[in-house]
Order: sequence, then C-alpha cells, then structure tokens
Amino acid sequence: MKLFRILCILVTLSITNFSYAQNIIVGDSDNFCYAKLKTPDLYDEVSEQVEVQPASRNMIKVPAEYGTMTEQILIQPESVNIIYVPAVYETVTEQIIDQPESKKLINIPAVFENQTEKVLVKEEGKRLVVTPAVYETVQEQIMTSPASKRFEFIPAVYETVTDQVIAKAASERYIPVPAEYETMMEQVEIEPASVRIETMAPVMKRVEERILIKPAHTKWVETKGDKNCLSADPKDCIVWCLVEVPDEYKTVYKTVNMGCDNSGVANSGCEKEVQVPAKYANQSKKVIKTPATTKKDIIPAQYATVTRTVLKTPAQANEIEIPAVYETYNKRVVKTPASTREEIIPAEYKDMVKRVMVSAARTEEQIIPAVYKTVTKSIIKTPASTREEIIPAVYKTVTKKVLNSAEQVTIQEIPAVYETVTKRVLRESGDMQWRRIVCPKHQTAQLNLQMQQALRDAGFNPGPNDNVFGPRTYAAMVAYQKANNMWQGHLDYATADSLNLTLSPAAYLNINEAAIAMPADGISNFGEEVVMTGRGGESGTSANTSGSSSSTGGGTGSSSTSEGTGSTSSNNANASTSTMSSAEQQMIDEINVMRKDPKGYVKHVEEYINQVKNDALLDAAYKAEEIATAKELIQELKNLNPLPMLEAHQGLHRVGITHGKDVQKQGMIGHKGSDGSWPWDRVKRDTELSDGNENLVAGGTTVKESLMILLVDSGIPGRGHRKTLLDPKWTQCGVYMIGDVGGIPNAWIQVFGSK
Repeated sequence: MKLFRILCILVTLSITNFSYAQNIIVGDSDNFCYAKLKTPDLYDEVSEQVEVQPASRNMIKVPAEYGTMTEQILIQPESVNIIYVPAVYETVTEQIIDQPESKKLINIPAVFENQTEKVLVKEEGKRLVVTPAVYETVQEQIMTSPASKRFEFIPAVYETVTDQVIAKAASERYIPVPAEYETMMEQVEIEPASVRIETMAPVMKRVEERILIKPAHTKWVETKGDKNCLSADPKDCIVWCLVEVPDEYKTVYKTVNMGCDNSGVANSGCEKEVQVPAKYANQSKKVIKTPATTKKDIIPAQYATVTRTVLKTPAQANEIEIPAVYETYNKRVVKTPASTREEIIPAEYKDMVKRVMVSAARTEEQIIPAVYKTVTKSIIKTPASTREEIIPAVYKTVTKKVLNSAEQVTIQEIPAVYETVTKRVLRESGDMQWRRIVCPKHQTAQLNLQMQQALRDAGFNPGPNDNVFGPRTYAAMVAYQKANNMWQGHLDYATADSLNLTLSPAAYLNINEAAIAMPADGISNFGEEVVMTGRGGESGTSANTSGSSSSTGGGTGSSSTSEGTGSTSSNNANASTSTMSSAEQQMIDEINVMRKDPKGYVKHVEEYINQVKNDALLDAAYKAEEIATAKELIQELKNLNPLPMLEAHQGLHRVGITHGKDVQKQGMIGHKGSDGSWPWDRVKRDTELSDGNENLVAGGTTVKESLMILLVDSGIPGRGHRKTLLDPKWTQCGVYMIGDVGGIPNAWIQVFGSK
C-alpha cells in the first residue's frame, strides 16, 4: 500500500527534465527531505574494431646515378683592349690684340659775345586834366514833414473753450510670431548591409552496426529421453545432441556526421554566406511647419480733454492819414558839371649791354687706335685618339659529373591498422526518482565550505571557497556525482559520505527508517521551484511561479488564510503609508525602460554578454550556456513590440514586504508562504487586483544585474521569469529589496498585478 501511494504521488506531480530546478518535499518534522534526483545512466561494454592507423603509401626513393665526363670550358672570353694614342702639339707665332680700339669724348665749351640793345624803362601813359563845374542858385520847395499815417490800437477779445487734443499719437508695433514645428519620422540606416557566415548543424545519421560477440560453435545439449525408454534409471534415457550455435551479434548504434549536404564528408557544406540586410530605424525630427513671422499691431491715438483760451476777436488798428508838411528855401545846383580831358605822356627808353650765346657747348668723339702684341702658343697638330687591340679567349679543360639515370620513386602500399577496443554504450538513460536528501536547513555555510574544498580536492572546480552553495559549486557537485555513477541533482547522503562531509546530528534523524521509502503519510508540504543562478562564485537564487502553470492549480483557486505568522497583510494594502525606496523604484524604472523599447534594450544584453565573456572566474560550460541563452533573449526582444508601462502599486509593495520577511524567517527563497499561500493568492487576498504573479532573485550586485539574471533566465525550463517580465497583461508592480536570505545576499521580490 505504501508503494502504491508513492507511485500515485509520482503520477500526480509535474515531472520536468533534470535541470537547475527540482522539486523538494519537506517532512512534517522538518528534519528529513526528499527530492527528485536523476538516477545513473546504464551502459553496456561492447568491443569493436577501430582504425588506429589509416592505410597509407610509403614512397621509396631510388637515387639517381651519375657519371664523369671531360669538357673544355671557356674561362675568359675574347675581348678588346682600347689603347690610348696621345695628341701631337706644335708651336706657332701670331699677333693678338693687347688693347682693343676705343673712343673718347672731348668737351668743347660754348662761345659768347656782347651786344647793345635799347630797352623800355617807362611805358607810354595818359593823365586826366580837370575842368571845374559851374554852379547857380535856384528856389525849391522841400518837404519838411512827409505825409504819414497814425494807427489807433483796438485790443483783441478772448474767450474760453473746451476741446479734445491728442495726448499720444497713433502708432504701429510689430509682434514676433514664433515658428511652428511638427515632428516627423524618417528612416535612418543604423547598421549597413553585411555578409554573415552561418554555420549549420551537420546532418547526424544514426548508423546501426552489428558486432560479433561470440562466433558460431557447437555444444552438447541434454534432451529428454524417449518416454518409452525401458530402463528404470532415467539417466539411461537421456539423449545428448550436438547442436550448432550460430554467431552471436550485438547491435550497436553510432552517430555519423554526414555533413550538411548528406555527402558523407564530415561538416561538408555546413557554412554558407547569409546576406544580412541593412538595418533601419525610425528617427523622429522636428521640422518647421510654419516659419516665424511678425504681426503688425495698430496702437490707436490717445486723446485728452483740455480747457484753453482762444481768440474770439483779433486786435485791430485804424489807419489815420497825416498830410505832409512842406517849406520853401534856396539851394545851389550845378549848372555845368565838372569834366576831364585825356593827355598823352610819351614812353621813356634806355640803352643797355647784354651777353648772348654765339655757339652752344658740345662734345666730339675721338678715335683711339687698338694696340697689338706678338705671342707664341702651342696648338694641336694631331688630336688624341684610341686604337683597338684584340685579346684572344682563354679555355680550360675540366671534368664534371653528369646524370646517367634519373631518381625514381617506388610507391609501397601500407594497409590500415585496426585495433579491437571495448567501449561503453548507453543502454538506458537515468530517470527522475524521489530520494532522501540533506535538507536545505542542514546545508550550512560551514558544510558548503567543506563541500567546496572536497570537490576541489577531487578535481572538480567549485569556484572560490565562499561558503555559498552557488551555481559553480552546484555544477561541480553534479559533475562529481555523474563521474562516480551516483544519483545526481541534490546533496544526498551517499554524496555526503563519498565526499567525507560532516553533517549535523539533526540531519541523521530517522535516517534508517526514511532513507529509502517516502514518508508513510505521503507529502505534507510540496516545495516550490528553487533556482540556482547568478554569476561566478557569487550566490544567486531566483524563483518564479505562474498561476496558470502551477501543479497545485494556483492563480484560479481560492485564497487561503493562516492563524500563524505566514504571508498575510491588510486588505487595504494600497492605502498603506508604506512607500518604495529609491532603489526599489529604480527596479520598476529599469523594467519600464525594457518594456518601453525592447529593441533598444538589446544593447544592455550585449553588454552583459561581454561581461560574461571577460569573467575569468566562470568556467567554459557555464559561459557557453549563459551566452547562448542571452542571444536567445536578444532575438526575442528584437521581435517584441513595446509593452504597457508598469505603475508603482503600494499594495503590491506591501505584499512583497510581507512575503519577503516570511522567506527570511524560513531561511530559504521560495514562492510558497508559510501559511500555504501562493503569489496569486496573496495578491487577490491583500489588494483590489484580480490576478498576480511574482519573481524572486538573489545574488545580483546591482539593480540592472538582478534584472538581467531574470531576463536571461539561464537553466530555467520555459524561461518563466522572462515570460512574467514580458507579459503585457501586467500593469501594476511592487518591488521589495529583501536583503540576505539564508546566507544568500541581495534578494529581491517583484510582485505583479492586473486590474
């Protein structure tokens, strides 16, 4: 009956492939735990002939044969010697110019003489001779007082009037009207077209091969005797037959690389050039819709009312005529006016002597004859020349080596060498089965340090000795279990004994009764998915559950409550006064950066890939898996449209605080609360939202790194954390930075909800 219950449990639970995530069952006493471990693979040993040295050819050289012959060779060719013949000179006498003919200028001064000349010393002139005037006395009436006018002044009359006057004249002003802009999209090339060499996976063909295990032979086989045998002793009735036993073969399968073109040549045709088109992006820019202008604004005149005095009747003057007054008196007047007559005065002359030029000064050119002298000089009679003298060629007799028969090559065929080897062939892969393991609460920091040192001594690299059961320690433990043909996936008691680990006494409680079978009362508390992630020797833990995928049917079931200290909070959590810290708000902001522009966030994933590549603490296998999963994320982001922005929700923040403190108390990261509640239960119970989910992560040193661990989601089947972050139905989010959980630092909880 116990076995039946266990089998029923195995059928009911969701069984996944072995990975970083396993199901853990904790007993009621909290001192013994069970988990699904991968059983060792089963192998058969088979022998087959393998080619240890391929057939080849040996080239045997037959050296060339040489003989001796005598030959006359030219050691100095015929040549021509040039002999110099010097020039012949003779002495001659000739006259040469010692001083050439020349000219000189002779100055001839000017000639002067004296001449007498009459010159004008006073010009001819005129003078006026005056004839005096003749006067007479006459009587004349003269005006002593001329006629005049007198003006009689009449003053002006004024009156007071009121009228409007311009206080400020009308004017104009120009008001600037700014330009209007509009945003338009244009396509820009962000990555030019290129050619990518794409390597395809070759076609692997599974080939069946029969291997002779035992050759044909004969054997004697005892058969039943004739039932009619008359002997009373049955042994007398036995019949022995010589039976032929045929050859005994074993069928083995091996995988052959057929290439990508099925030619049978390994990796043939597996590389091809892929034209990568240019990448374009839409870029917004502001353009002028309406250019800037000015507007003419008329400013009207301003008027004011004033009171002033104006002229009503102008001042006038009446003109009164005053007659002239005359008086008679005697005066002297000219009878004959004075006059003049012109008298000629003759000119005066004087004799004077002056010097005049008879002939002007000049120059004359005088010839100076050349001067000659006689000299003796040597001249060429016969010019220098050369003549050719023939030097005959010189020969020498030598003995040299000549080829009688050329070198030959003989090809010797060397057959292939084969050797019979025995190899292990996988007969049956291990499966996932429940097994008693060391409970997480007993896996202390001291035990982790002891395990890391034991694994290192055994030749398996667990990373730095940091007391943390991180991804590298986990990978080293699984590699050790696999190499030693042990159950794999958790620290069980066989692994602890093999590594000589010292467990606490509490870990061995009921070890004899419960070491093999499941607890008699079945599963009392089904544990959630625990994920080891993070980077390097650092610890990292993340967890994600989805209401639609949980084996308990969460997300749609009814919420549960607990009277204990489990994950419970006020129904008015969103009205709470609690607020998120700047770091917690930064986590939401970072998620929104990714959701707003998934394609733009690719550059951050590429930076993360470079960090992994350059991390010297990571082993090659971990790097390969992390980089491959990150590249898978890049392709998903490139094909993703923008997602709705997440709004910070204080109620979800309170839910995160409550569950975060609960997991700290439990000492291990998980989605199931101590009251048995799941994320969607807590969101629907403690907020007004209709559905919810959560992500848990630990080990990241920064907000971005923690988010990147969840986005990449390496080693998690289905990429549950990534799906939650990229799910468009979530519109609300609360984040709580938990801190240290069970010795694992920097734990975060992200709680998501939808209205």
